[in-house]
Amino acid sequence: MSWKVSITDGAALDEPALRELWSFRLSIMRLKPHVSPEKDFAKFAALCREARRVMRLRDGNGRLGGSLVALVHDGSFQSEQFRLVVPEYGFLVPEVRGRAVASWAWARCVVPLLYPRGVRIFVGGIGYPTGTLALDSFMGPLWLYGEPQVPAQAAHVLEWIVSHLAGSNWDRVSQQLDMNTLPSHPTEAWLARSQRRGLYQRYLERCPRWIEGRTVPCICEYSSWRVVRAALQLHRRWWRQQLE
Repeated sequence: MSWKVSITDGAALDEPALRELWSFRLSIMRLKPHVSPEKDFAKFAALCREARRVMRLRDGNGRLGGSLVALVHDGSFQSEQFRLVVPEYGFLVPEVRGRAVASWAWARCVVPLLYPRGVRIFVGGIGYPTGTLALDSFMGPLWLYGEPQVPAQAAHVLEWIVSHLAGSNWDRVSQQLDMNTLPSHPTEAWLARSQRRGLYQRYLERCPRWIEGRTVPCICEYSSWRVVRAALQLHRRWWRQQLE
């Protein structure tokens, strides 16, 4: 099946486009019973409109099969400039997960935002283990909010994520976010793979109840060589899939 990627400035999204993206998100995750759908949509739409780039992946029939919303925050810490890129609302239909086209679509959305000169660049946000592990695979290594020995600038960036993205659902005692959604139940195969990764064990230590809709912020510092390495892996995966 052929897939087409489109990239849009979030400010250009109209109501139907935002509703389509929101409905796509809820086809993969469930709202918690107490959450007002319209209030959730209002928060979702506001973040989407803030986004520098919004990726939509469609199949040959025009059906939405993937999304990613990339926000950008430029700031400074102790007189040093930094940029934070936040990949939000990254969702894929099952038939695309693990395929090269999904990684390519993600890269087309995010990579152009990673090249301002003379600043340190961080990538991260607040998400379930699936997104956290994917970010680690593509860019890594990651810092999780609340872990010891997080560098001062990384800790500052993590605090910005909490203040800007968490809102009133942030639990200051547990240092976790009570999300509006519930994640999809992981498969046995995914759990088996994830449990072999040290990052997943660290995530469990910080947020053992993630399956109940709780998450922690994470970030990594961008490194061009890691992206080049990921691009080479993506190229090899693409060739293997062409031979299948």
